[in-house]
Amino acid sequence: MVGAMQNREYDPISSSEARLQRLLRRREPLWRLVAASIYDVYVLAREARVTLIGFAVLACVNVTYLLFIYDHVAAGVRPFSVLSALYETMRMMSLETDLPIPDGDVLGDVLFFVTPLLGLALLFQGILNFGRFVLDKGSRREGWQISLARTYRNHVVVCGLGSVTYRVIRELLEAGYEVVAIERDWNSEFLEATLALSVPVIHGDARSREVLRNAGITRARSVIAGLNDDLANVEIGLSARRLRPGIPVVLRIFNDELDLNLEQTFGHNSVFSASALAAPTLAAAALGRSIAHVLPLPPQFNYADGAPRFLGVLQQQIVPGSEFVGPPEELEERFEVRVLRHVAGGPLRRNGPQNHHAPRRIEYGDQVALLGPLDQLERVRLFDQSVLNHRQPIVGLRSFSLTPLPGTDRAFDTVIVCGLGRIGFRVVRALSLMRPRPRVVLVYQHPDTDRELVEDVRGLVADLYQGDARLGTVLQHAGIERACAVIAATGDDLTNMQIGLAARRLAPDIDLVLRVYNEDLAERLETLFGPHTTFSVPALAAPTLTAAAVVQGVDYAIEVAEQIYSTIALRVEPGDRLQGRTVAELRQQQRVLVLALRRAEEHVKVTLATRLQAGDEVAVLINLRQLEQLHAWQAPRPMRRFRRFAPVT
Repeated sequence: MVGAMQNREYDPISSSEARLQRLLRRREPLWRLVAASIYDVYVLAREARVTLIGFAVLACVNVTYLLFIYDHVAAGVRPFSVLSALYETMRMMSLETDLPIPDGDVLGDVLFFVTPLLGLALLFQGILNFGRFVLDKGSRREGWQISLARTYRNHVVVCGLGSVTYRVIRELLEAGYEVVAIERDWNSEFLEATLALSVPVIHGDARSREVLRNAGITRARSVIAGLNDDLANVEIGLSARRLRPGIPVVLRIFNDELDLNLEQTFGHNSVFSASALAAPTLAAAALGRSIAHVLPLPPQFNYADGAPRFLGVLQQQIVPGSEFVGPPEELEERFEVRVLRHVAGGPLRRNGPQNHHAPRRIEYGDQVALLGPLDQLERVRLFDQSVLNHRQPIVGLRSFSLTPLPGTDRAFDTVIVCGLGRIGFRVVRALSLMRPRPRVVLVYQHPDTDRELVEDVRGLVADLYQGDARLGTVLQHAGIERACAVIAATGDDLTNMQIGLAARRLAPDIDLVLRVYNEDLAERLETLFGPHTTFSVPALAAPTLTAAAVVQGVDYAIEVAEQIYSTIALRVEPGDRLQGRTVAELRQQQRVLVLALRRAEEHVKVTLATRLQAGDEVAVLINLRQLEQLHAWQAPRPMRRFRRFAPVT
């Protein structure tokens, strides 16, 4: 689980772009296309059954007449066989027959006049349309999507195509899970992009039972309701439960109180807010540069005051002259961090040979993803950055600290948060839970801001200013001279970019955290503001929604190098696979990374040599596949035993 990914070639394509191109190369398996085509023919035949039955009856009557009643001697033709009678019937329907009309035969007279009239109507309007629909799937795309969806089993039904759900779909596909989407707006900007991923999209309102049935709700593993409408998402969840009681449901909800109340109905960790999932990473990135993700430990490992313990992921390139070159164990033990991913001379990505054991040696130019406490990760960054600073001046010296750092005359202990909306409020709340806790200054512009929200945040901040953060004077009044970072968390991407430019104009060395909704724009803006300064809310929220759709009870997940990780708490029981093993042995043999340890209700410092004992409570990092395997083997409990769990190959 925790290991090295060796890839010596540099990929000039951005990670997001390269991942999308790999997904676009996905193709439906041949058996699925064949099965969908067979069902599609059945559906079309059922829809055209009146026409087909009429055509068949007319053909049978004419063939019977030609075989047994028609006077072929008087007509001067040879007796008909079944095949020749059927052929002559087709000619009669198309007005091309040269058979003489029988004299004195009322039935024959009727058939010779009625057959061409009915034949033209049935043949050209019914049969030809049926054939066209069978051969041309594009002429009835919606019906073909339903036929494709019927071939899916154990898939995830995603309701609503938006920025967040589109990212969830991509992550589910990358993780190897199948998806069927539902979208009521056939002009949605994400419709064509989703279809290009070979994902069936059912057209309709996901609250409808018929639409859910068309999406295969009775065969699905879970449902994600991801519309921008709390009530509609609740209705979708209730409709899914009526059709299939007990199916795991993941709801995207914006209202905090509704979030808590709904979990009593739909289950623990089944209701999520995208802004709440993104807020911890935005807050942590302000306290440490190059922080890409943040992951809370299970509640058992909170601080004494109840504040959660956060672990961050620092993505760092090993610069020439760095003291980190060498065995990774030395770096880990020295700075109390863990090497989560290691790529030799290239970006962190999945493609390329993979070694699941710890990397043997870190070299110059390598990319590493380090997991550890936020203060330790910042210590690593500052230490490695100081090596480069001896060779050339660098921008970005400001670092969060409650006391002045060496070479500075002040403590950069302040974080300025700009914007008091859904995300701004949650970012302030996340900053109040950080340890050590920074001094927070909030700047909001709109006078019509929810006054209740203003009062709620007042006790969490040191100062509160109303003004336009795009103006330098406002940022100066907010105390930018002692700020380590500025978080632009308004609801407008352009405004956030302007705030970042204004902050950098006043303080070129200040750290920036810009909330950007569009993921592609976030990647492009990094070329302007630097790496790990722009964060996409959908990209931060999607891993948790993805994991929750696969395994019930997941409360938070992150994505690193295209792998989704979460943390769980395990209890070491006598005789299980954890007892007597060291942290290093579990990492090498079981691919399990121990993050925290409680022994006799006391927190114990974890080193590679720490040996686990019966009764210990440990927090471990686990990837999505391993978590699914563990969940399938054992009933979910607050503390799981580690008796039957085996590594995923």
